[in-house]
Amino acid sequence: MPNGALNRSGHDAHRDKTEGQREHTNVHCCRVEMGRIFVEYVEGRPYRCRHCHCHLAAADDLLSKQFHSKNGRAYLFKGVVNVCFGSKEERLMTTGVHIVRDAFCVGCMLPVGWKYEVAYEHDQKYKEGKFILERVKLETESQSQLSHGSMQLPELETICP
Repeated sequence: MPNGALNRSGHDAHRDKTEGQREHTNVHCCRVEMGRIFVEYVEGRPYRCRHCHCHLAAADDLLSKQFHSKNGRAYLFKGVVNVCFGSKEERLMTTGVHIVRDAFCVGCMLPVGWKYEVAYEHDQKYKEGKFILERVKLETESQSQLSHGSMQLPELETICP
């Protein structure tokens, strides 16, 4: 199988390493057809990947800004797009033990957060099936325009390589 090719289960077992990226095995990706990953765009105000500007979540799906990660503030979302997930793993967090899957942007394959699969504590069950995106890895439309001045950003391609 050539480097970067997806196997039948959508896993990229031989992803090339590039600067700022790490090798990911057993990563489950979003919609894949004929070896291509299709990027979705959210309506309204999007939260985007700070690195590649790929849409990750809609502002309407934001549930809470009161979360924290090892990199600082984090946001809880009810839904995300253009994200691949790693394997399930049990992780001890400040609110107890959870089973989570790390989340990676499909545009650049950098980690952007995680998905809560299982919460063992009864008062943490509301997190199950929800997504955390780390604030430091996100930007909004207005932040992107401020950081790039009056420069127009090129449109993202509909299909990521």
